[in-house]
Amino acid sequence: MTFGDVDLVKIEDVSKLKYLQAVVKETMKMKPIAPLAIPHMTAKDTTLMGTKVAKGTRIMVNLYALHTNQKIWTEPYKFIPERFMQGDQNEGVTNNKAREQSFLPFSAGMRICAGMDLGKLQFAFSLANLVNALKWSCVEEDKYPDMSEELGFVLLIETPLVAKITARNS
Repeated sequence: MTFGDVDLVKIEDVSKLKYLQAVVKETMKMKPIAPLAIPHMTAKDTTLMGTKVAKGTRIMVNLYALHTNQKIWTEPYKFIPERFMQGDQNEGVTNNKAREQSFLPFSAGMRICAGMDLGKLQFAFSLANLVNALKWSCVEEDKYPDMSEELGFVLLIETPLVAKITARNS
């Protein structure tokens, strides 16, 4: 779907942009905002993968590890939005289900991010309008951006990305 000379992408159009939705998901998979999520605490004695976990134990969920698990994601460190397209013929139904369960950019359960739906919509809406209104190119054509990370509570790119941006209408 293209917008031609449309000045602003409408919110209702965002869900029709399937590849853009895949790009948003792939971005959230590769660079989760909080890679270790918000700490959780067990409400009762339980067992996790054969290990006893006492009530009141603090649990840290490593979302980054889930999103880069090579048993679930083919080439997990490579930007491949197509992995989120409907009807991915490269993977079986079992692996697609495992991906759904392992893709948790907003955490899960009772402590899931309350702003998840708004965040996903706003990210896609903003990106659609930025791509529609502006032409993006690399400052140094044959140089790939350095995607090294600085790990903390929030995941940051160590070296800021630099792009040349011009208006499409000019």
